[in-house]
Amino acid sequence: MRNERGISLVEILAALALVGIIMALAVSVFVNGSKASVRSTANQRIQQEANYIVEVIRSEYLKNTSETIKLEIKTGGSPEILLMNGKKISEGYDFNSTTLLIERVKDVKFNLELKSNQDSQHKIETTFSKLR
Repeated sequence: MRNERGISLVEILAALALVGIIMALAVSVFVNGSKASVRSTANQRIQQEANYIVEVIRSEYLKNTSETIKLEIKTGGSPEILLMNGKKISEGYDFNSTTLLIERVKDVKFNLELKSNQDSQHKIETTFSKLR
């Protein structure tokens, strides 16, 4: 029987292949987790912006005036701008709304869709009403 000392080339290649497979799996998990984190952050950001828009409109709606609330989507620049009675309330998203006038004398169904440049989107469907 021969006295074998050291590691053979086949054993080194097998160990390298095994380490390579483990590293590829670890990198894949890390990259997928990173992408999911970015998507989650973008979704949270657009939901927070939608909540802010609704809260600003609701706050204005509940004031005791008879003036109609006018929403305008300014599309001239690169980021679109959402204006309420001429004041900017949001920018940097693509806005699509079927409700641009909110009258205070009746309940108003409000729909707004926001889209970001990271393919995140959020739809708002609510009704503004108050006791008269």
